[in-house]
Amino acid sequence: MGCRRQDEQSALLRVVAVHGPAGTDRWTVVPDERRRAHGRGAWVHPDPECVRIAIARRAFHRALRLSRAGTVDTTAVQERFAQQGRDTAGSTDPAASKGRAHPGLSSRNRKRV
Repeated sequence: MGCRRQDEQSALLRVVAVHGPAGTDRWTVVPDERRRAHGRGAWVHPDPECVRIAIARRAFHRALRLSRAGTVDTTAVQERFAQQGRDTAGSTDPAASKGRAHPGLSSRNRKRV
């Protein structure tokens, strides 16, 4: 969604929008780790830069079909990547920290982000 690259579904993070208090036009974008949450989802690379670009482009509004007048809080997604950075800081596997899919896998599970 942010970088607009295609990748394997397993390499992407699904996010969904949760409506705020009744009577407001406030939405919170939250990670859907299990990919089972109700509602329209969007896919983003597990990379803070990809999320930053998506926020700057207002891509969450478009992908999740939220009203432009509404407020969208992406703090939960940003915190998830901050936590991931702390968890993989000592990892020596570059694929674990980058969230990259294996090249040559079937394109059936590819999503455009």
